[in-house]
Amino acid sequence: MEVPHLKTRYYTLILAKNVHIECNGLPLTKAAHFIIRRFLCGMGALLSVIDAVIRKIGIMSPRDDEEVDSKTGLKVKEKRAITQSWKHVSQNLKQESMNFFNLLFTEHPAYIEYFPAFRGKKLEEFNTKPKFIAHAKNVFYALTLVVDSLDEPDELVEILLKTGRDHHNRGVPMAAFHNLAIVFDKFLTIRLGNNYTPLAKESWTKALTVVNAVIEKGIEDEKAANLEKEKTKQEKEQSTDTRL
Repeated sequence: MEVPHLKTRYYTLILAKNVHIECNGLPLTKAAHFIIRRFLCGMGALLSVIDAVIRKIGIMSPRDDEEVDSKTGLKVKEKRAITQSWKHVSQNLKQESMNFFNLLFTEHPAYIEYFPAFRGKKLEEFNTKPKFIAHAKNVFYALTLVVDSLDEPDELVEILLKTGRDHHNRGVPMAAFHNLAIVFDKFLTIRLGNNYTPLAKESWTKALTVVNAVIEKGIEDEKAANLEKEKTKQEKEQSTDTRL
């Protein structure tokens, strides 16, 4: 006889209408069968609710911690380490974003030239100006969006592809993103101290490798699209010249 199963994350409850159940060698009545089945169904539903709550508040079993997202390559525990460490930064987003860009431009002063508003100036000439503060905050808002999208890999990929496309058109090379990741690691080391745990460091390094790979694809896609546009433009010009 086929026995239906009610599966939860932690238990499998076997329910059957026609299973003969005995208690202390005595057969149970139909009413008792009904009560037991309803009880088991109720317990199954309760366990499902408990499981959903556990997932929501982030209490995961060791097996869950090791589960890998096929698109980002990040484990559950690595996503959590990134999110928790970023909370220490996002509490004071304005100041921390300024700290990061001060460090970036100190390590790579040539990168100032990628920002039209600051081009030709020294760091101390603009690092307290409203435009600089607004730009720094916007970048860290975008980083917060990336962190918040770790569980939505499709959305995350679209954000990063657009970042690659936009920055290619501004003349920012891929090498700048690789150097930015190095500076970002240094920034987190300085700003978070003991809160930048070995797991957090490893997780951020892994995440930024993935981030840069997607951004690079966005850059290459935009290069190809621009070449196609240029080719189409030239073909139209040649066609016009022929008709003339």
